[in-house]
Amino acid sequence: MNAHADAGDLNRAMAAAASKAAAGIPGANLLAADLLADRIGDRKAAESYYRAAVDEGDEEAFNNYGCFLSEDDDRAEEAEEMFLRGISTGDPLAMENLGKHYFDLGDDEAAAEFLKKAVESGRNNALSYLARAESRSGRAAPALAHARMAAAHGVRSADLALAEALASDPAADPAEIDVAYRRAVAGSDEGAPFSYGRWLQDNGQPSKALSQYQDAADQGEINAFLNMGNILSDLGDPTRAEEMYRLGREASDPESAAALAELLASRERYSEATSAVGAAEALGLPPHRVTELQDLVTRARNHRPELDE
Repeated sequence: MNAHADAGDLNRAMAAAASKAAAGIPGANLLAADLLADRIGDRKAAESYYRAAVDEGDEEAFNNYGCFLSEDDDRAEEAEEMFLRGISTGDPLAMENLGKHYFDLGDDEAAAEFLKKAVESGRNNALSYLARAESRSGRAAPALAHARMAAAHGVRSADLALAEALASDPAADPAEIDVAYRRAVAGSDEGAPFSYGRWLQDNGQPSKALSQYQDAADQGEINAFLNMGNILSDLGDPTRAEEMYRLGREASDPESAAALAELLASRERYSEATSAVGAAEALGLPPHRVTELQDLVTRARNHRPELDE
């Protein structure tokens, strides 16, 4: 009964927002877009309203539409443009979200630049991401300072930020790093299992890393399949490694498909390896990597060891 009531309330809210948008009431287009994107799940209709909100000059729309676009990897540049337009209006939330957008894209220098500005504008919620961007850039001292500030302000994922900051410091005690990661995982910090798994893998604890990567995969981190496959391959378990690479490929990870192709070629399953190369290409593996894989499979297929006489 509650679900039906919630659906009815949502439908009435959407109908009211659409009516106000049609009447030209300021803010109604953005309200309708947010309802469609965040509550109803109709992205096509949501985009139409976001564009209308942007066209009417709704300053909050730039940030919200940027967040919407950033969920699609193929529209990263459009998301960046919207965030920049939001920043031009003086919106510190757009500054923070652009920094997070760059962080997700792996551009840690740009991420740190905008996240620091967001913090200076009063956006303390940017502190965790700022610390993580600095950690990935190898700047342990400011990363630790900002991670501790995040914890002091009760910012989400502060535990993960602290763990990664400690991990980036060569002088840090591994036991302290491990405790920090455990706290982050226990607190359900987003991305903590994958980050912890990577640290465990880098520090000679592959079995524990597998457990964390599995948790990360269960939470939707597709790169975890590749890392699990690599560990299992190193441990001499190609059957389970193949299973992980296949799961990664099914989750649309081109690197998992590439690793699967290499593994299959090494096991003399050339037709399957060729198919895996094709899958990697279809998933967006860079052309030079595709060529390298094709050459690898061809060389493996043509290799004929000389027989002893």
